[in-house]
Amino acid sequence: MLQIRCKNNGITKSFSEGTSLVEVYQAYADELHMAYPVVSAKVNNASQGLKFRLFNNRDVEFIDASDGSGRRVYVRSLC
Repeated sequence: MLQIRCKNNGITKSFSEGTSLVEVYQAYADELHMAYPVVSAKVNNASQGLKFRLFNNRDVEFIDASDGSGRRVYVRSLC
């Protein structure tokens, strides 16, 4: 089991190996209350897409479209 700490709210939860960031976000969605849709995440301070799979313990920070980095990800996905 992996220990994933969400930096947005400081809560750590356990997940199985190979869990995607989308699945992790869904587990934290009730506590996060993001103003805009989540478009990416920082995994140990490295930007990753939501399809990225986790195989080690990590710190994850979800990025929504209100953040500068999130806006750039959103614009690139439109192109």
